[in-house]
Amino acid sequence: MVSDVGLAEGTGFHRLRKASASYVALAGGDATEHLGHASPDITRQHYLDPRITAPKRAVDYLPPLDLGEPEQAGRLGGEKDGNPA
Repeated sequence: MVSDVGLAEGTGFHRLRKASASYVALAGGDATEHLGHASPDITRQHYLDPRITAPKRAVDYLPPLDLGEPEQAGRLGGEKDGNPA
């Protein structure tokens, strides 16, 4: 089944159940009911992936920063292209 939809070999049925439950929980749904479990504890402990369900922080939505050295636009004192001003 998984190869028919373009997933890598070795992606098993339970991995899909875990991902499905995690996305249902992220969307505010009841993952326990979605999976047909009797216990929410079993769902939380064994099925919900914290990489998916963990609350996002504001900083998670920002693009990555490039903290490399700034480019020199010119030398101090008004010099441009190596010529004094």
